[in-house]
Amino acid sequence: MSDLGHVAAHPQLHPPVLHIVLYNGDRRWRHSPEVFDLIEPHPAVLSAFQTRLKFWLLDEGKFSPEYLLGLQRVMAALFLLERATGSLEEVKQAIRHFGQTVANSPRKAHID
Repeated sequence: MSDLGHVAAHPQLHPPVLHIVLYNGDRRWRHSPEVFDLIEPHPAVLSAFQTRLKFWLLDEGKFSPEYLLGLQRVMAALFLLERATGSLEEVKQAIRHFGQTVANSPRKAHID
């Protein structure tokens, strides 16, 4: 049975949804991981109709460059590339690392 076998048994239901926020701001994320808390205040009468869901926050800035280098994963290499804002040599090194990580990925054909 496939991972989605339960969906076929209940065709009126939707498959699970994972909400992800990929944050790459200069400052760390200090807000709620709930959509309801991030919406502009509204009249109390509308509260029952407002979206209430949590999201998985992936705050790129929480990971040190050393940690990201050690992962040897494409997303980690992409995070390093995005954060390379220093010297031209730092940017070149991040680009080389990203290229090597993609080349060595077992999913290279899908990435290409």
